[in-house]
Amino acid sequence: MLAGAVFTFLGIIVSRSERSDPILTSGLETIPPNRVWDALVVGAGPGGAMIAYELSRMGKRVLLLERSRFPRWKVCGGTLSPGAGDLLSEAGLGGLLERSGADRLETLRLGGWGLRVDLPLNGSIALSRSSLDSSLVEAAVAKGAHFC
Repeated sequence: MLAGAVFTFLGIIVSRSERSDPILTSGLETIPPNRVWDALVVGAGPGGAMIAYELSRMGKRVLLLERSRFPRWKVCGGTLSPGAGDLLSEAGLGGLLERSGADRLETLRLGGWGLRVDLPLNGSIALSRSSLDSSLVEAAVAKGAHFC
């Protein structure tokens, strides 16, 4: 539980004491005191960042909280399915992956014991988790979400 934090349901009010509390910061900003929020999103991974983006795009006042400083390293295979780009485009984020440095993967080559096989990846996308998370959070902030 966040020390000194007060939350109300529907029209969330977040307040905190004046003392510095490191759990209330993510490296960008601290929580603005006594502000009313339509939504509080906890966790700025792909799911949380997309929720914050969509709600902000609808004009909601969104507070996106993350306990770690960004960009952060995260264990991840670093590969998105071919449909991920389509979903981002449908959400108004077409080109986000390319601007983030993503590479299209066409083939996976496996080999050993004198054998080799090429497996089609059908346009899977390689992108580090930290780049994906940061890009999605930046998109949410650009739409009006407050990130801390």
